[in-house]
Amino acid sequence: MATYYIRKRGNDSNNGTSPNSAWLTLTKALGSSGISSGDILYIGAGIYRETVTINIISATSETKIIGDTDGRYTEDTGEIIITSYLINDESAPITTNLFLLNGKDFLTFENIIFISGIQSSSSTGAIHAATTSTDIIFKKCIFVNSFAQSTPLLSCIIGFGISANWIIDSCIFYSLQNASTRGAIDIDLTTGAGSDYDSNIKIHNCLFLGSAPFICIDDNGTSAQEGGGVIITNCTFIGSGVGAGITHDGTRIGGSTFAYPTKIFNCFIYANSGSNGSIKSGELG
Repeated sequence: MATYYIRKRGNDSNNGTSPNSAWLTLTKALGSSGISSGDILYIGAGIYRETVTINIISATSETKIIGDTDGRYTEDTGEIIITSYLINDESAPITTNLFLLNGKDFLTFENIIFISGIQSSSSTGAIHAATTSTDIIFKKCIFVNSFAQSTPLLSCIIGFGISANWIIDSCIFYSLQNASTRGAIDIDLTTGAGSDYDSNIKIHNCLFLGSAPFICIDDNGTSAQEGGGVIITNCTFIGSGVGAGITHDGTRIGGSTFAYPTKIFNCFIYANSGSNGSIKSGELG
């Protein structure tokens, strides 16, 4: 295990192994010549205007990307903002994806503000895993979408039969949406032939604000066996519009093992208009 650093005063030609020889960009740190499995990356305070495709060799043990808000490790104190506004805070971003995690595993993100300015409708989120990424953790992060579009902030496609082991803990989501079929978080559980499966996705201690919906669970495919195991606990949802809260997109909701793909415990859900999505009584714990 090694420790690496990013700072606004860094340079990608450095080796990244100390605050004084820090890298400048996440593209470098999370690229093929950056960190490796089991490493820790500390990010110094500042605004990082870039879009990132994670190209490290897929980790086999927890690999941490941590915003160093108090400057303990990087000597830079303040917020860590990663945004797809590449020029300034008003000019349109040039891509729909802020982060691509495709097929990358064992990544933990902590103390980071992700700002998306997507101005097009897409089912792929600002942070998106198009092929299954397992053992992903977002902790104490903030996700912001500043445009009223039907693109989720965080989306993932879980392959059939895979235990994804995602944890989203103590995060804040602020999303302006103009469609009832996509959430701040959009989860596609792929169907297949065999047995129903537990995706093992846990969302807890989070705050959701803005327009509806907030969490959308999809069946991805038409095969007989389906996924479940999305557990939502101790979350607060405050929004407006049709479908506020938690919703299901598609005609099939859970297989024979999972009467419902989602279980909801100890949550507060409020919408000042419309409804609280398509929550079923059996989902409420």
